[in-house]
Amino acid sequence: MRVAFIFAAWVLVAGCGVPSGDSLCERYREECNTADENVTLCKQGVVAKEQLVLGTECEDEYEQYVACQADFEPFCDLVAVADGCEPATQALIACEDTL
Repeated sequence: MRVAFIFAAWVLVAGCGVPSGDSLCERYREECNTADENVTLCKQGVVAKEQLVLGTECEDEYEQYVACQADFEPFCDLVAVADGCEPATQALIACEDTL
């Protein structure tokens, strides 16, 4: 389940030094050699997450979450990313629960 959340939640962020969700989805395509359908799911997750959190008090948690994913190595190991970014993931989930 965490892998699905990580995969679907690469979202568009308008922030200094924080990559966009679309760029993370494209990086996933290029670096991880994933199927187009997975990239499509990623981009759908971008739209859904963006609609949920942008313009709310959860933007900081959201930016920290995306930044963690973008900086995490190995980038293509979604389980490692999920584990390594667990604190940022939980902070974002907790914030979303207040919306």
